[in-house]
Amino acid sequence: MAVFNNFIMSDPQIQAILDDSSEEGLREIIRPDPQRFTAEIDALLKRAEAIRLSHMKRQRSRSNIVLTLSLLFLTVGASGFGWFLLVEGDILRAIGSIALAIIVPAALNILSTRGFAEYRRAYKEEFLPDLAKALGGFHFSPTRGINPKIISKAGVLPNYKTYHAEDCFTGNYKGVKVIFSEASLHGDKKNAPPLFDGIFVLLEIPENLIEGHTVMTADTVMCNKWRSTRWKQLQHVEIPVQNPEWARFQILSNKPESAKQMISAQLIKELCEAADIFDRAPITAVFFQKKYIFLTIPYDEDMFEPSNMHMPVATHSHIMRCRREVEQIFQIVDIFDLYATQNRAETSVDTPVRELVKPPAHNEIAHKPAQNTEDTAQRATSSAPPADLPPTDKP
Repeated sequence: MAVFNNFIMSDPQIQAILDDSSEEGLREIIRPDPQRFTAEIDALLKRAEAIRLSHMKRQRSRSNIVLTLSLLFLTVGASGFGWFLLVEGDILRAIGSIALAIIVPAALNILSTRGFAEYRRAYKEEFLPDLAKALGGFHFSPTRGINPKIISKAGVLPNYKTYHAEDCFTGNYKGVKVIFSEASLHGDKKNAPPLFDGIFVLLEIPENLIEGHTVMTADTVMCNKWRSTRWKQLQHVEIPVQNPEWARFQILSNKPESAKQMISAQLIKELCEAADIFDRAPITAVFFQKKYIFLTIPYDEDMFEPSNMHMPVATHSHIMRCRREVEQIFQIVDIFDLYATQNRAETSVDTPVRELVKPPAHNEIAHKPAQNTEDTAQRATSSAPPADLPPTDKP
């Protein structure tokens, strides 16, 4: 296991793919055409069904062979047991015969279950990469996830011991690095339910548009728990919305005025619609470290696991849900793209150079002076927690 920032990752292949400069890791994304997407998905589902049928036939053949051999060994073992015990009176050979009749079929049965693992692997290696391309050109990795050094600075995760991520999609949309994956957080107890189970989304904006540390959450339990402790130095921010259905977020920030400019009613609307895709999940969004937007979506259903091998493929609803999620991510990026355009327009007309530099200590409650820019940049890339929010305590 690889250890990052005092947290143990359950998969050594989880890497900081937001820092991956390879062409594959930063594949350019475009919004899929609805008609073309539907046609591609129909073709992909047919291919997924063909994969299932192929592995199901192979598994049935393997099961029939195992059944035949198991019956043969049971018959031989039982006959040997009777012969050695009743005819020759050799108890040891009798016990050996019956042991052989039990052990060999059991071993064959274990080997026969490998077909299910092979089907799962083929599904993720053959079907999901093509699905990622159909969703706009994403790159898919079955074992990667968001770097824990980044998400531990968000200040919204519970105290955990192990972090597991899988089924990761990455790409670049309008200059914004996009990554989302299934993720789960676990504590010390092995058989306890996960502390978090759902989806992590991280957006990295190319420009330093985010001032301070701002938390938007629809999780009232988490807000009530941490508002007076972990978030005690964050101030409440009120953003008016016209639709009462959108008034489900609590917003807190150490830069309230900047948060009011950055968080619009349109952004709240898009986050509400993203939550509705996942059965009104209590989404949390964090804006921090000048360029990161981190979303947590609690959702305990596996979206990218294959269907039962003996049942027809039924992943169409999951695919459409995934597509709606991706569309909401695009909408959020568009909002910040517009925000960046407006910000550039406001600062480009006769603005002194010194006013173009944002305060470096955006994520510090103590408000360090502007000359500490280099120190702040070093702390943003280090494994230590940010000064304003101790994200999680040691487990």
